[in-house]
Amino acid sequence: MSVLRSTSIQWVAFISLLLPVLAFQASAEPNEHFSRFFRETTLRVDYFHSGTKGSESFGLDQAVEEGVWPGSRVNLIDTLNLGEYLVRIYDLGTNQLIYSRGYSTIFNEWQTTNEALAGYVRTFSESVRFPMPKGRVHLAIAKRDKRMILHELWSTVIDPNDPHQIRKEKISSDELV
Repeated sequence: MSVLRSTSIQWVAFISLLLPVLAFQASAEPNEHFSRFFRETTLRVDYFHSGTKGSESFGLDQAVEEGVWPGSRVNLIDTLNLGEYLVRIYDLGTNQLIYSRGYSTIFNEWQTTNEALAGYVRTFSESVRFPMPKGRVHLAIAKRDKRMILHELWSTVIDPNDPHQIRKEKISSDELV
């Protein structure tokens, strides 16, 4: 009996030493992914979304560097499969998907109106936000069809190191208080 008890105590001791190591490893890997591809700040990409009931098009407005990224540094790839649209960010150096998020838009709701059905074209200003990438990225916006299959509608390349492409958000003196 004492041999069995001694073995059980050794296993408990071994597991209690191993668990913190495994927990640290599990928490370090996602943070390494974040620090490998992203900076601490946020990138907001503003674009125009235009169309009618049966058509839609996109056009880049501006890319703005904002303050500290307030979102998750761990859950960077969306696994919830929610929203009519999905933004995907690919690192151009590795062609790896580094961020994605599902969302819905007012434009999508507008497409159900009588105006849209009659063929009137409207334009909406929309934005997507994600952690500021360290290198050039491919931003792609996809939309779900009736069978929930995503189809890419628009994409662009963004270089966060190009001062002509990225505008820094100006903070007013009132916001500094």
